[in-house]
Amino acid sequence: MTVATASAASLLTKWPDNLVQRIVADDWALVIGAGLSRNASNGQSSPLGWKQLIEQLSATFTSGDERKLVDELVRLGQFLDAAEVVKQSAIAAGKEHDFRAMIRVATDGAAGAPFKASALHEKIINELAPSLIITTNYDRLIERASDHGYSVHRPGDLNLGADVRTGTPALVKPHGTVDDLSNIVLTRSDYATIRHRAAELYRVMEAVFLTKTCLFVGYSFQDPDLMLLLENSFGGASRAGAHYWLAPSDGPMYLQRLFQEHYGIEMISYDPKDSHIEMKSMIDALCFTVSSSR
Repeated sequence: MTVATASAASLLTKWPDNLVQRIVADDWALVIGAGLSRNASNGQSSPLGWKQLIEQLSATFTSGDERKLVDELVRLGQFLDAAEVVKQSAIAAGKEHDFRAMIRVATDGAAGAPFKASALHEKIINELAPSLIITTNYDRLIERASDHGYSVHRPGDLNLGADVRTGTPALVKPHGTVDDLSNIVLTRSDYATIRHRAAELYRVMEAVFLTKTCLFVGYSFQDPDLMLLLENSFGGASRAGAHYWLAPSDGPMYLQRLFQEHYGIEMISYDPKDSHIEMKSMIDALCFTVSSSR
């Protein structure tokens, strides 16, 4: 890669030296949200985000007052509660299997036409080469982009600690995977029980967040996946900046301060206009900087 313009060169300076050094030393973890999956495609469609997924599920499994309630909850950004209403409606109609099958297709593609990892997935995995990835996504895009080069850990697994200690490339999916939709976190009741179901997984992740620098990519400030992960995995307040988030610059200032002061996450901002194209340029710049430092 070469940095061809002054504008591209200026993006290099946005990446903190500490983060670059941690990546070069392989003393870091990459945390991936749904925003990265939206770059994937099977030639016909792309994975749905939270809002679009709930709206699609609601259109199939709710009607009347329940549909109106879901619409209002989505409007208010209360996605966990909206998903809870839809799930309970599907169960009451004897359609829980159909409910889960729709989630699989919406997030990972139809049978025989799975979503293919984007060039951005492949660049991150091949050029940054993280040995530890944590994702709140259900899809199997990282598995495909890495040619299944990671040991996958989901709720209920007990051997993540061993993989972290030995340096075995590990992919952690604390909110579940399409391979086992009975353990995904989508609704309010799922959130209420995940800490118990995945106790060992979260204990190891707490240790990771305490001892490694983490880079968060693909999250928005209204993303319930991010809040669930932080609330379950971070302990007390941490004012010392140890983690970084490649975040859209339009986030409310009070939320930026919350993430910095309570979770120790420093913002690395990019302009989200034009379908977040600057995020891709920022990742290009990071890959260039890391490659130059190795």
